[in-house]
Amino acid sequence: MRHFSKSQRLSCACLCLMFSSAGFAGSEIRSITGQLNLSAIVSGEPAFKPVTWHLKPKNKPTRDVKIDNRHSAVVDLEAGDYEVTAILGEMVKIDRITIKEGGKHQLVMKLK
Repeated sequence: MRHFSKSQRLSCACLCLMFSSAGFAGSEIRSITGQLNLSAIVSGEPAFKPVTWHLKPKNKPTRDVKIDNRHSAVVDLEAGDYEVTAILGEMVKIDRITIKEGGKHQLVMKLK
């Protein structure tokens, strides 16, 4: 039987922990399947003002997503249908988007 030094045992334990952690992180990532790039424009130009975004999943038990004070944002979402609301002062725009598994999506909200 081979005997390992203390540093070799510690290295092996670290590797085992790293691989088991990677497996756990991988299980978390599996639920995030699509990426959505949001941007708000006013009069044909980027808003460059604080926009509040609400992303509400349709027909899914997933929680709503709220993003404050960003005229643009990138968010990872589970695949499915979402209602997206952009609010800038008195201006409100509501749209819908379908996030597909593994897809990169873009939604430009024209606020008036």
